[in-house]
Amino acid sequence: GSLMRIAKKTVTSAALSGATTNLTALIPAGAIALGVIVRVLTTITGATSFTIGDGTTANKWGNNIALTAGTTTTGADFLAASVLKLYPTATDVVLTAVTSNFTAGVVKGVCYYIDWTAMTS
Repeated sequence: GSLMRIAKKTVTSAALSGATTNLTALIPAGAIALGVIVRVLTTITGATSFTIGDGTTANKWGNNIALTAGTTTTGADFLAASVLKLYPTATDVVLTAVTSNFTAGVVKGVCYYIDWTAMTS
């Protein structure tokens, strides 16, 4: 049997530092990313806001995101402009600092995606 599923993967960042921070391999290999949602766990400092992208489009899933703990993006942040894309290899989600570099903070990211398994017979 083969299988198509809708699933999610969660990654929590290390302390944010520098111009960008990656949520490593948040998008699994072979997945069509439906969207990415981020929650700020520890208030981010240094930047004035941040964007959420896939390494190609800096603001694919969020633009000018607030820095305070408890801030959560929603589906409304990406549905209107998102174009579904197949990611053949595991892909980092990139958080980019706006105005200045990140100096602290922690975020959790969730990727909702579709993937398939091959037939077994």
